[in-house]
Amino acid sequence: MDFDYKSVKEWLESHVHQSITERSNAEDFKLMTNILKCHPDYDKWTYKIPEIFTITRSSQKKNLQVYVKFVGFDNKRLVSWVSCANRKIKKKDPLTQAMRTAITPQIQAFRTKHPVQECEICKVCRKIEVDHYPKTFANIKKTFLECDTNAKLPSKFIWIKSAYYFHPNDTTFAQKWETYHKDRATYRYLCDKCNQTNK
Repeated sequence: MDFDYKSVKEWLESHVHQSITERSNAEDFKLMTNILKCHPDYDKWTYKIPEIFTITRSSQKKNLQVYVKFVGFDNKRLVSWVSCANRKIKKKDPLTQAMRTAITPQIQAFRTKHPVQECEICKVCRKIEVDHYPKTFANIKKTFLECDTNAKLPSKFIWIKSAYYFHPNDTTFAQKWETYHKDRATYRYLCDKCNQTNK
C-alpha cells in the first residue's frame, strides 16, 4: 500500500473500531507500524515501539483517530495519522485557536437556541457543524485585529486538552474579542462535507 493520504484513510476506514496487536493480526500490525514510522517527529519520540493500535472516531465530528499504546508507556497516545500520511504537521496558530476557544460558549448557545440541526445546503442531519455565515470567522477576526493596530497582541497562551486558551493577563483582550464577535457573528448549520467544500 502507498502511504499517501487517500490510501491510508481508506485503509483506516475499513478497519475502524478495531484494535490491532501483533498477536491478533501480524500483517495489519506491521502495516500500522510502517505508517507510524512515517510521522515527521517519529525519531524524536521517547517511546517508539507500538504494542496496540486502536482505530476509532472522535465523539463529535466522527473523524478518524488512531490511538497507540507504546511499550514502556502506560496510557494510549493519540497519533495524527494525517501527519503520518502527509509527512508533515499542521502548525496551529495559538492566537487563532484561543480566539476560537473563547467564542465556544456563543457557538453552544446557537446550538441550544436552534435544536433542529440540518445542513442548509444538502439537508442531511448528521455530522452537523456550525458555520459562520455570511461573514466568516476569518473575516470577523481580521476586522477585529485591524480595529486597533497599536494594541498589543497576546503572546502567551494556556494549552489544555488539545486547545489554546487566553492567558489570564489577556482577559481584557479576550473580553473585547468576545463582545466584538457576538455583535457581528451569524451562523448556519452545515454538514462536515458541505462545510469543507464551501470554505
